[in-house]
Amino acid sequence: NKTTTIDQKGDIHKISYSNQNKEPLEEDFVVSIKVKKSHEPAAILELHPKHKSVAFFINFEPKWKRQDWQNLQPNCEFIFLVDRSGSMYGKRLAAAKEALNLFIHSIPEDSSFNIIGFGSRYIPLFTKSQKYDDHRLRLAEEYISEMRADLGGTDLFSPLNYLASTQRVDSESVRYIFVLTDGDIDNTDELIDLVKNRFTKTRVFALGFGEDADLQLINGIASAGRGVSDFVKDNQNLTSKVMEQLTIALEPLLKEITIDWEGFNVMQSPTTIDHCFNGERVMFYGLLDIDKVQDIPKKKPLTLDSIHNIPKKITLIGTGPDKKQMSWNIPFTTIKKANL
Repeated sequence: NKTTTIDQKGDIHKISYSNQNKEPLEEDFVVSIKVKKSHEPAAILELHPKHKSVAFFINFEPKWKRQDWQNLQPNCEFIFLVDRSGSMYGKRLAAAKEALNLFIHSIPEDSSFNIIGFGSRYIPLFTKSQKYDDHRLRLAEEYISEMRADLGGTDLFSPLNYLASTQRVDSESVRYIFVLTDGDIDNTDELIDLVKNRFTKTRVFALGFGEDADLQLINGIASAGRGVSDFVKDNQNLTSKVMEQLTIALEPLLKEITIDWEGFNVMQSPTTIDHCFNGERVMFYGLLDIDKVQDIPKKKPLTLDSIHNIPKKITLIGTGPDKKQMSWNIPFTTIKKANL
């Protein structure tokens, strides 16, 4: 009685859902879109004849072979935010506690960590992240064992805002935040904006619990925080989900990322990228200063034929996990005129 159809006309796809019994949807209708050749770099150059400007867009996912992670992974700080609001009562909190135990027994031994339970207020295990050792692991186990869904409503903004204002345990460490929640909140957009704007050097992961976990929140904060999200339905096996998130988090870093514009004076945004992870999308925008480019007509409209003396490619450069320089040459595969 329930059917989903996909009609394709050229590049346009129309997705239709019908329910003969006219019953309301009991869960989210999810459409997954996968891009063909998503890992191939794209470098686009666009000119504006009237304003005499040349703009660039670079979209790339640097990838490199996995090496000896134990020697190459950065200093890590793990912070686990666990929902203890009333809506987590029963199976949801039990699953979150199981996941949390898996996390704390799987993080690298030289890491720092903390656990923060939140509801209408938040309660940290430690006043600040502590080095991982047997004593603190036992304290964490006791904290998890005693956790109850007894902190009232769901205020995720306050603990995230608190973490945004605290420094990492040391300047060289990478901070990872794992949010375990059913997402029963009202200020989703505000939270996503907070993560996007305040956690530029922190990676945020999210694990949603329950059949009606908030997709927009879970996916939104993970996407804004350059992490990944997943969902735990009732009675699902947790081990694979926890280990997948932790494996992605422990990917070695590419640091000190710069763009070589072949010597041209290009105004670039963002001006710098501190680091990125294996397979993480990197996007740069650039605007060429035409007045400083030779052999381009200054008084005539720009044309595709008159812009031969501009970058033909860019080079993305970074310091790899083994402290050696890594680089990728990305040619401009698309050169087009702005739609006026």
